[in-house]
Amino acid sequence: MALVGIGNSPLLDDEEYWQNLKGGFMLGGLPMANPSGMIQTVSNVVHGYREYKTQDAMIQSSVMNREYDNINRASTAEFAKLAFQNREQYVMSVID
Repeated sequence: MALVGIGNSPLLDDEEYWQNLKGGFMLGGLPMANPSGMIQTVSNVVHGYREYKTQDAMIQSSVMNREYDNINRASTAEFAKLAFQNREQYVMSVID
């Protein structure tokens, strides 16, 4: 039970253990405490920014495609309406 912190632990009064624990936390637990952690943090920020810009471009592209499709449907409906009003020659000249 002492290994899980319940009861009297033999490490409770071990000063070297506590110093090593604090030093290990400072070096490995904090991301900015060592150079590799700093590089990883910068890399994560750059990766997150690139992912955000990619998603933004994809969303903008899909919105533009949707609007372009709406314009195409509207023009197709207008051509169909003109064709049904016996203006086939005008419709064919616009399409060509």
